[in-house]
Amino acid sequence: MERRIVAAVAVVLAVAVVAMRWPALVTIQYVLLVGVLAHCSVCDLRNRVIPNADIAIAVSIRFAYFVATAITGSFSLDEFKASILGGFCIGALLFVLVLLIEHVTGRPGMGGGDIKLYAIAGLYVGFDKAVLVVLVSCILGFVTGFVLPAESNKNPNVDESARPIADRLRRKMPFGPFIALSLLGIVLVGPLFG
Repeated sequence: MERRIVAAVAVVLAVAVVAMRWPALVTIQYVLLVGVLAHCSVCDLRNRVIPNADIAIAVSIRFAYFVATAITGSFSLDEFKASILGGFCIGALLFVLVLLIEHVTGRPGMGGGDIKLYAIAGLYVGFDKAVLVVLVSCILGFVTGFVLPAESNKNPNVDESARPIADRLRRKMPFGPFIALSLLGIVLVGPLFG
């Protein structure tokens, strides 16, 4: 079921990317990214894992874009620098933050795949917009975790809304789909705000 939902959302997002009427290389890059992020989302929903192969493919797509722009004469050194710094900085910042939180709380935090997916966000949209991706995905995850019932390993006769708020917020849920959706949302909405 989740595969069909993710596929439908991916098709809608791919059509939205094409509708943006970006130059061909930009459009191809983002349509391919939609496919990779859709696969990441399905894997995270099913197995709670974001495959390293998907991360490698997303990085390869971005660097293939830069090679293609260099060949066609539309390469931007500033965009390249912002991309590299964005990916490295957001990934490193979140890695250190997660380690710190895990050390202080003694509880596992965000998974490594999520951190790598945020680094991909930085690679594609730069550091400033990647911070926005983090904020939007956290809001989406918080709202979803609060509204949706917990996984069905609990008693199905228990009303989820009757559980204390702290218990509902403590549940584990795959975060990759929220990161993917937030990244694509920023990609599509970002140009409207400059």
